Amino acid sequence: MQSFWDWLQHTVTPQSVIIASTLGVYNHWTVVTGVSARTLRLHDSTELQLLSRKRCTLRLSFDRHILDPNEIIVLRRMS
Repeated sequence: MQSFWDWLQHTVTPQSVIIASTLGVYNHWTVVTGVSARTLRLHDSTELQLLSRKRCTLRLSFDRHILDPNEIIVLRRMS
């Protein structure tokens, strides 16, 4: 999880966001607009605004947010 989180922190910038698939607790797509050492900041169609890192996983789970590195779209602003 550490290397994936490091990649997220490097990839999500003021000029780029990611669209990520989440499974487990919620099964849908969300936009990640910020990443800190402990949280993902979201722009989401639900009331969810933050995902705690300790509630995320890369493995099968029904009570945590599953993030799949293969189900991510990176959007970068070209300016």
